[in-house]
Amino acid sequence: MYNWPHTGPGARGRKVADVRGWAFEELKPEPPERKDKLGAVTTQPTTTTLAWPPAGAVAVVNGPDGPGLDWDAIDWRHQEGEVRRLRQRIFKAAREGDLKRVRNLQRLMLRSRANTLVSVRQVTQRNKGRATAGVDGRIALTPPDRASITVGVSP
Repeated sequence: MYNWPHTGPGARGRKVADVRGWAFEELKPEPPERKDKLGAVTTQPTTTTLAWPPAGAVAVVNGPDGPGLDWDAIDWRHQEGEVRRLRQRIFKAAREGDLKRVRNLQRLMLRSRANTLVSVRQVTQRNKGRATAGVDGRIALTPPDRASITVGVSP
């Protein structure tokens, strides 16, 4: 019934320090040092000018190496699953009322490669008006055309 040795009937009282006659100093916190956004202490403003890009530099871009996107080699089930899971996460966050998380997930959805692929596929392969040009005046009926649109739409 009693889980602790110092509780229950017959338990001895705890030893407590007698602090009635002691004098205590109230410790006041010092004002914090001023810091910039990255947490570094600022002493005096400094300006640095950078020459970018350095002379003779070659631009490197993030993204897949090699030839363009192979439209026919895309695992569509996997891409649609990624989009579906992201939609479910957005729905769940909205249902819970977590608006910050909803906005972050929506931003993630807009920048998602899987969402871009699935959207381009929907417009260029599945829709009834797939042979009608869009606002850009392009029609994509072949896989290389669809891949080029996907690369152009990706942020």
